[in-house]
Amino acid sequence: MTGWLMFSVALALIATLLGGAIFAHRKRIAELSAIASSVGWTYTPGKREDVLERVFPFSVFDQGDSRRVWNVMEGGFPAFGADCPAVSADFASTDSDSAGLRPRTEVFTFLCVDLPFLDVPDLRFEPEHAFHKLVDGYTGKDIDVDDPAFDKRVRVTSSDEAFARALLDSNVRALWTERNPRVRVETRSNKLLITNDEGLWNPDTYEAMLLFAHDFLAAWPAAAIDALRPSSAFPRAA
Repeated sequence: MTGWLMFSVALALIATLLGGAIFAHRKRIAELSAIASSVGWTYTPGKREDVLERVFPFSVFDQGDSRRVWNVMEGGFPAFGADCPAVSADFASTDSDSAGLRPRTEVFTFLCVDLPFLDVPDLRFEPEHAFHKLVDGYTGKDIDVDDPAFDKRVRVTSSDEAFARALLDSNVRALWTERNPRVRVETRSNKLLITNDEGLWNPDTYEAMLLFAHDFLAAWPAAAIDALRPSSAFPRAA
């Protein structure tokens, strides 16, 4: 009798966990669908492995033994006189240890924007940490701009320091110093990637990241834009 009771309790617990997971899944679909609709983007809840082709320059998407992309939003931002295609999605990578017994899974939401230039210098913004001073020789020099409020919050590295300094005018720096978003921004080739440390974005974070991307692209100063070669492949903004 005791065995049957324990079995019944186990089944009830499993049912509760599955029910909670299904509810959370449906809730996220509803939330993301509403966000996409509010900004005029499309939304696909299922798996979309083709999205990996759009983010290929970024090494974070090459990690793990298996990768999955789902909850995909697609739209764009009017910037630099063009319509810049964008995609945002949930991403998971799973990596097993040498014995294949303890898989580790990393899950996060990202936003990737195609920039209307032939090539953009590699550039990375990330929250400043004390250990960065120890690894500058390996990961690139931290570019300071004599703005203590910004320099203490944000570590900036680039393959082109002159371009980075041209980009980092007061309007761009204010996006970090006045809003203080713990956001990572990275450029590779002609693509821009935005992530953070929050894993899957909740609705408030999603809306904040979309607004941040819009304002960041709008804040690029003419000195930085003029240093880049425009691409004729992008449609001009209406």
